[in-house]
Amino acid sequence: MARAVSDGTLRLDASADLDAARRSLTDLAGDRIARTVVMRALYWPDAFPATDRVLRRAAGVTTARALRVRAERWRPWRAYAAVHLWLGSGPP
Repeated sequence: MARAVSDGTLRLDASADLDAARRSLTDLAGDRIARTVVMRALYWPDAFPATDRVLRRAAGVTTARALRVRAERWRPWRAYAAVHLWLGSGPP
């Protein structure tokens, strides 16, 4: 990821295209990391890493699909819901 940012193939600045950055990050590090980075670094308020097992446990569901369904009602602020779940979840 650092190499891609350094050589310019991945942009993580305010003018970056969110979808392009998410796709590049997903290719480099997987969906969970990609959504977390765009949520934090690019301030995307609807980014939501549903594959995160801590989030699933905190929300009381067992699958990423079930968490995505539950999180639909939190749109367009799912990133804030994720932070709330992480902070209230206790140790992993």
